[in-house]
Amino acid sequence: MKLSFLDIDLALRHGSTPIWLAGAFALAAALLYFAAAQPLNARISERDRALKQAEADAAASHSMRAPEKSPLEERLTAFIETLCAKDRLTAFVGTVFEQAAKQGLALAQAEYKLDYDKPGAFSVYQMTLPVRGAYPKLRRFVDATLAEVSCAAIEDVDFKREAIGATETEARLRFVFYLKDGA
Repeated sequence: MKLSFLDIDLALRHGSTPIWLAGAFALAAALLYFAAAQPLNARISERDRALKQAEADAAASHSMRAPEKSPLEERLTAFIETLCAKDRLTAFVGTVFEQAAKQGLALAQAEYKLDYDKPGAFSVYQMTLPVRGAYPKLRRFVDATLAEVSCAAIEDVDFKREAIGATETEARLRFVFYLKDGA
Protein backbone atom coordinates (compact mmCIF):
# COMPACT_ATOMS: atom_id res chain seq x y z
CA MET A 1 0.00 0.00 0.00
CA LYS A 2 1.29 3.34 -1.05
CA LEU A 3 0.79 6.25 1.31
CA SER A 4 0.20 9.67 -0.22
CA PHE A 5 -0.31 13.18 1.08
CA LEU A 6 -4.04 12.83 0.35
CA ASP A 7 -4.25 9.81 2.65
CA ILE A 8 -2.45 11.70 5.42
CA ASP A 9 -4.72 14.72 4.93
CA LEU A 10 -7.86 12.56 5.12
CA ALA A 11 -6.60 10.76 8.25
CA LEU A 12 -5.86 14.05 9.98
CA ARG A 13 -9.28 15.48 9.13
CA HIS A 14 -11.19 12.48 10.53
CA GLY A 15 -9.85 13.22 14.04
CA SER A 16 -7.73 10.14 14.47
CA THR A 17 -6.27 10.44 18.00
CA PRO A 18 -3.44 7.81 17.75
CA ILE A 19 -1.93 9.58 14.74
CA TRP A 20 -1.98 12.91 16.55
CA LEU A 21 -0.33 11.36 19.61
CA ALA A 22 2.36 9.66 17.51
CA GLY A 23 3.10 12.92 15.75
CA ALA A 24 3.27 14.82 19.05
CA PHE A 25 5.69 12.25 20.51
CA ALA A 26 7.88 12.37 17.41
CA LEU A 27 7.97 16.17 17.57
CA ALA A 28 8.75 16.10 21.33
CA ALA A 29 11.57 13.59 20.76
CA ALA A 30 13.08 15.75 18.01
CA LEU A 31 12.89 18.87 20.20
CA LEU A 32 14.40 17.02 23.16
CA TYR A 33 17.27 15.77 21.03
CA PHE A 34 18.10 19.20 19.68
CA ALA A 35 17.60 20.94 23.04
CA ALA A 36 19.53 18.52 25.28
CA ALA A 37 21.59 16.01 23.36
CA GLN A 38 23.38 18.37 20.97
CA PRO A 39 24.88 20.62 23.70
CA LEU A 40 25.88 17.50 25.67
CA ASN A 41 27.62 16.06 22.63
CA ALA A 42 29.50 19.33 22.17
CA ARG A 43 30.62 19.29 25.84
CA ILE A 44 31.71 15.65 25.55
CA SER A 45 33.76 16.45 22.45
CA GLU A 46 35.34 19.46 24.20
CA ARG A 47 36.26 17.42 27.28
CA ASP A 48 37.68 14.67 25.08
CA ARG A 49 39.94 17.18 23.31
CA ALA A 50 41.07 18.62 26.69
CA LEU A 51 41.84 15.12 28.01
CA LYS A 52 43.89 14.25 24.93
CA GLN A 53 45.81 17.54 25.27
CA ALA A 54 46.50 16.88 28.98
CA GLU A 55 47.74 13.37 28.19
CA ALA A 56 50.03 14.75 25.47
CA ASP A 57 51.40 17.42 27.85
CA ALA A 58 51.99 14.84 30.59
CA ALA A 59 53.78 12.53 28.17
CA ALA A 60 55.95 15.40 26.92
CA SER A 61 56.88 16.57 30.42
CA HIS A 62 57.55 13.00 31.57
CA SER A 63 59.92 12.36 28.68
CA MET A 64 61.82 15.64 29.29
CA ARG A 65 62.16 15.14 33.06
CA ALA A 66 65.47 13.79 34.26
CA PRO A 67 65.34 10.49 36.08
CA GLU A 68 64.90 11.00 39.79
CA LYS A 69 67.90 10.40 42.03
CA SER A 70 67.79 8.20 45.06
CA PRO A 71 68.28 9.90 48.45
CA LEU A 72 71.75 8.37 48.64
CA GLU A 73 72.71 9.86 45.26
CA GLU A 74 71.32 13.25 46.31
CA ARG A 75 73.37 13.21 49.52
CA LEU A 76 76.51 12.19 47.63
CA THR A 77 75.99 15.01 45.14
CA ALA A 78 75.49 17.52 47.97
CA PHE A 79 78.65 16.27 49.68
CA ILE A 80 80.72 16.54 46.51
CA GLU A 81 79.49 20.11 46.02
CA THR A 82 80.81 21.07 49.48
CA LEU A 83 84.35 19.84 48.81
CA CYS A 84 86.96 22.61 48.59
CA ALA A 85 89.99 22.70 46.33
CA LYS A 86 93.05 21.04 47.85
CA ASP A 87 95.34 23.85 46.68
CA ARG A 88 93.54 26.27 49.04
CA LEU A 89 94.43 24.24 52.15
CA THR A 90 97.02 26.72 53.43
CA ALA A 91 94.43 29.49 53.22
CA PHE A 92 92.01 27.39 55.30
CA VAL A 93 94.65 26.72 57.97
CA GLY A 94 95.36 30.46 57.99
CA THR A 95 91.65 31.12 58.52
CA VAL A 96 91.66 28.85 61.59
CA PHE A 97 94.57 30.78 63.14
CA GLU A 98 92.98 34.10 62.17
CA GLN A 99 89.67 33.23 63.84
CA ALA A 100 91.51 32.11 66.98
CA ALA A 101 93.39 35.43 67.10
CA LYS A 102 90.10 37.37 66.71
CA GLN A 103 88.78 35.62 69.83
CA GLY A 104 92.01 36.19 71.75
CA LEU A 105 92.91 32.51 71.80
CA ALA A 106 96.46 31.31 71.41
CA LEU A 107 96.90 28.09 69.52
CA ALA A 108 99.76 25.99 70.80
CA GLN A 109 101.21 23.07 68.91
CA ALA A 110 98.81 21.47 66.48
CA GLU A 111 98.74 18.04 64.94
CA TYR A 112 98.13 17.70 61.22
CA LYS A 113 97.22 14.62 59.21
CA LEU A 114 96.34 14.28 55.54
CA ASP A 115 94.55 11.16 54.30
CA TYR A 116 93.11 10.19 50.95
CA ASP A 117 89.79 8.36 50.68
CA LYS A 118 90.11 6.17 47.57
CA PRO A 119 86.45 5.10 47.25
CA GLY A 120 85.24 8.69 47.57
CA ALA A 121 88.17 10.19 45.62
CA PHE A 122 88.65 13.04 48.10
CA SER A 123 91.23 14.05 50.71
CA VAL A 124 90.64 14.49 54.43
CA TYR A 125 92.87 16.91 56.30
CA GLN A 126 92.65 16.66 60.11
CA MET A 127 93.86 19.47 62.31
CA THR A 128 93.90 18.80 66.07
CA LEU A 129 94.30 21.89 68.24
CA PRO A 130 94.79 22.19 71.98
CA VAL A 131 93.16 25.52 73.00
CA ARG A 132 92.74 27.27 76.34
CA GLY A 133 90.25 30.09 76.99
CA ALA A 134 86.80 31.08 78.16
CA TYR A 135 84.03 28.81 76.85
CA PRO A 136 82.14 31.60 75.00
CA LYS A 137 85.35 32.52 73.14
CA LEU A 138 85.97 28.89 72.26
CA ARG A 139 82.42 28.56 70.98
CA ARG A 140 82.67 31.74 68.85
CA PHE A 141 86.02 30.52 67.47
CA VAL A 142 84.54 27.20 66.36
CA ASP A 143 81.38 28.81 64.93
CA ALA A 144 83.35 31.47 63.02
CA THR A 145 85.77 28.91 61.59
CA LEU A 146 82.96 26.66 60.38
CA ALA A 147 81.17 29.65 58.87
CA GLU A 148 84.30 30.84 57.02
CA VAL A 149 85.41 27.48 55.60
CA SER A 150 82.56 25.69 53.85
CA CYS A 151 84.34 22.33 53.65
CA ALA A 152 85.29 22.28 57.35
CA ALA A 153 83.66 20.16 59.99
CA ILE A 154 84.32 19.67 63.68
CA GLU A 155 85.06 16.00 64.18
CA ASP A 156 85.96 15.83 67.84
CA VAL A 157 85.64 18.17 70.84
CA ASP A 158 86.99 17.52 74.29
CA PHE A 159 86.45 20.10 77.05
CA LYS A 160 88.10 20.01 80.45
CA ARG A 161 87.96 22.38 83.44
CA GLU A 162 90.40 22.11 86.28
CA ALA A 163 87.84 23.21 88.89
CA ILE A 164 84.14 24.03 89.00
CA GLY A 165 84.72 27.76 89.36
CA ALA A 166 87.53 28.01 86.78
CA THR A 167 86.98 30.71 84.16
CA GLU A 168 89.17 29.08 81.55
CA THR A 169 88.40 25.87 79.76
CA GLU A 170 90.95 23.60 78.24
CA ALA A 171 89.76 22.18 74.91
CA ARG A 172 91.05 19.81 72.30
CA LEU A 173 89.38 20.47 68.93
CA ARG A 174 89.71 18.41 65.78
CA PHE A 175 88.77 20.21 62.59
CA VAL A 176 88.45 18.22 59.39
CA PHE A 177 88.67 19.72 55.90
CA TYR A 178 87.18 17.73 53.01
CA LEU A 179 89.14 18.46 49.86
CA LYS A 180 89.10 17.60 46.19
CA ASP A 181 92.06 17.73 43.83
CA GLY A 182 92.24 20.63 41.40
CA ALA A 183 90.54 24.02 41.40
